[in-house]
Amino acid sequence: MKLPHRYPFRFIDRTADGRALLRLTANGTWSRDGGGAPAGWLIEAIAQGAALLLAPDGGGEEKRLALAAIEDAEVVRAPEPGETVEVAVSLEARWGALVRVRGRLTLDGAPLGGATVVLAEI
Repeated sequence: MKLPHRYPFRFIDRTADGRALLRLTANGTWSRDGGGAPAGWLIEAIAQGAALLLAPDGGGEEKRLALAAIEDAEVVRAPEPGETVEVAVSLEARWGALVRVRGRLTLDGAPLGGATVVLAEI
């Protein structure tokens, strides 16, 4: 699956071994105010990682996913430019065109936060 997002709103750099990685750069749009990455953008990174990691392997019709709901979101601190955040997602449930996914954010192996998101096939 290809994400429809482009710079500056594509957060996931790559996926490997069931993980999605994003690297926050100093020239990111969010860093112009001098703060860390906004929590909402980190939750969006969970949704993007889920969309990439839940995509069917090989063949089949590619479906588009939209973020439909956010539950239990928490970010303990905003990561700074240059830090690498790992996004791990796991499937919790499917209901027809809806997929519920739990995402966890870590920074250098330490918990950074997470959220449960619901994605809808559109």
